[in-house]
Amino acid sequence: MHTFTTLMNGYVNVSNMEKAERVIERMKVGGVEPNQVTYGTLIKGYAEQGDIDNMVKKYEEMLARQLKPNQTIFTMMVQAFGRQQSFDRAIACFKDMVALGLTPDTRARNTLLALPMSSNEREEIFGFLDSLSQGE
Repeated sequence: MHTFTTLMNGYVNVSNMEKAERVIERMKVGGVEPNQVTYGTLIKGYAEQGDIDNMVKKYEEMLARQLKPNQTIFTMMVQAFGRQQSFDRAIACFKDMVALGLTPDTRARNTLLALPMSSNEREEIFGFLDSLSQGE
């Protein structure tokens, strides 16, 4: 597992997602099941490239395999949605993070707050963040 993940991470670091995807196929052929780190690495690669569709696809594959995303994965996704200025998708991801019992970190919160948003959206997000603060 470690060797496959290291190889995949190398491909992600040089933005070669095609070869990173091939590593997963090689893992499966070799009887090694992709895990949270494997999917997190692919999600990171697609997020950094701004390839939101493939990022979401890998996230959904991860969930289909009943693997739980961690805070880092959610933060990367919130940031990717933020770079695309997609308020709805960023807030949905943020809420999914909280629903899974994960505490959003400062980067995720700041990304969300920096998004261009309407006054209604701003009210929604401040209300949501306030409810999180009260629960802490």
